[in-house]
Amino acid sequence: MKEGGKIKAVLFDLDGTLIDSVPDLTWALNTMLRHFGLRMCNEDEVRGWIGDGAGKLVRRALTAQAQEDTICFDRALSLFMEAYGTVLSQKTTPYTGIDKVLTVCQQKGIRTALVTNKPERFIKPILRRFGWEDSFALVLGGDTLTTKKPDPAPLLYALKYLAVAPEDALMVGDSCNDILSAKRAGIKSIGVMWGYGASAFTDGCEASHYVKTPIELAERLHG
Repeated sequence: MKEGGKIKAVLFDLDGTLIDSVPDLTWALNTMLRHFGLRMCNEDEVRGWIGDGAGKLVRRALTAQAQEDTICFDRALSLFMEAYGTVLSQKTTPYTGIDKVLTVCQQKGIRTALVTNKPERFIKPILRRFGWEDSFALVLGGDTLTTKKPDPAPLLYALKYLAVAPEDALMVGDSCNDILSAKRAGIKSIGVMWGYGASAFTDGCEASHYVKTPIELAERLHG
């Protein structure tokens, strides 16, 4: 994969990259919106709101109805977090072929970390649900450190933990946040075209490479 050498570590995003979590996120958002007597949102809307953590997701849901200044944001976020915690992976599914990607990493001796903007408390139950609890040497949520993507700090933290240099690593994600954080950390990136933010891979958010399916990603990592 890497010109002139072997990729030693891959950092993965979660939502829109490894899993499609939109159905459960939509349900949780609608539980919150229903509490305030607001219009329910649909899955297409939610796909466009994901990528910057739970707080931005809730704020975008309120802004879509011009309610960001009339509804108590802290209360709305609390209701969403409570609702999402009751479902997590009831309708969430891994993208077909992701298990193959993780298997290739294991077979090739590539170290892996999960670097997501999803709140940390929700991540491990989802990983257990899909049998991925031992698939990553490190898991970083959006609130694990003091900053999150597109800040490069989480990626640099992961590389230090894995003892891998930026030039020997790769970031895999579906959004501009993933690509920008990789660029700022000096890491090459792969933009996945099946996720939520693929339309943003332009104007400064260009990835080093792109893949259309998880199987294509597995083949690239296999070399």
